[in-house]
Amino acid sequence: MGFSTLKIKSADYRITGLQAEYDLINVNEAKFKFIKTNDNEDKYFVQLIEETKDSIKLFNEISTLPGEFTTTKSLNYCINKISVQLLNLLNAGFLNVALLNNNVGSSVIEIIKFRLNIYFGRELFSNIEEEIFTGYEWIKFNRERKNYITSFQRHVPQFLEKLPTLQGEFKFRIKEKKGKEITDKEGSIFIYFNQGIRRRMAKLKYIQENLWKLSELRDTGKLANLDIISGTEKSDFRFTLRIRCESYDMAIKSKIEKIVNEIQIKRSSRPKDGMWFRAKDFEGKLDNVEIRQTIVKRRFINEHYRISVDTVKEDAKGKLLDLQIINLENLRWRSMENANKLSYEEIRDTIYETVQYARRILREQKKVYK
Repeated sequence: MGFSTLKIKSADYRITGLQAEYDLINVNEAKFKFIKTNDNEDKYFVQLIEETKDSIKLFNEISTLPGEFTTTKSLNYCINKISVQLLNLLNAGFLNVALLNNNVGSSVIEIIKFRLNIYFGRELFSNIEEEIFTGYEWIKFNRERKNYITSFQRHVPQFLEKLPTLQGEFKFRIKEKKGKEITDKEGSIFIYFNQGIRRRMAKLKYIQENLWKLSELRDTGKLANLDIISGTEKSDFRFTLRIRCESYDMAIKSKIEKIVNEIQIKRSSRPKDGMWFRAKDFEGKLDNVEIRQTIVKRRFINEHYRISVDTVKEDAKGKLLDLQIINLENLRWRSMENANKLSYEEIRDTIYETVQYARRILREQKKVYK
């Protein structure tokens, strides 16, 4: 079932789709419920009410009944829109070329790139008013309600529990025999912060004993999100088209390097919690700081796709969390991201194929849960 809703805010293209095990003739024949998460926060995920499954009729894709919605039709529309957006940026000459930005107080060289990814996680909702809803009410909920809040939680232990079982079906082989713990020499630290209206990321690399150095500065932003909610106890997933603006702003780079060096002078040994930097280190120096440090990496690969599982320590909003971030990528995407010219078909087909592949993974997970 594809109850998809379109929401555009400035440059962001955000779509949230709700799917069940079957496509429906009448969207009101199934009911869904907001289920509260186990923590004490006001957050809920969506699940199909089991008793309504018996009333679901299989949908014939050839017919076109008034008011019907299917995942296939909704995905086609959404992916077409995203592909056109990306193609327009490429054709306008904005991507993978050096641009001179005069809007930051001085002339700064920037290189804008795009990045395609799929993340498995859980779509969470806050400020809900009605606990149970139909498919038709879901569409109204997304298009008309202005007070609800959504977030995408990437940490999904239920996916990891079933990952070994899925390897055989999709012929993934483990790239490393076991989870590879990252040494400081191999690892990276990511510092996210606000600078004016920009959300920026500073990447640090370990260069020698107890010394980290700035290796990259870029803006982070999403041009499009396509969220598919499973409506079950298994995970959801998010396709994201991100814009990465590599910045050569020497003023801000010098500022960050100075802050990092001052912190390191005060800290001569590795902290017990494994994190070299904490958000509180940057108080009064950078705005709205979040820190991520990768601890363990695992890679699963087959002929066309790769699944990455990264265990990450995150310091954000006063909380220190251990997260496992699971991402699926089409092996063609990385070469596409460096191209100056792509066809509409190349963009659309790889996105569509990979989104459908992620849906297959979720369906297979459903079998495992039974």
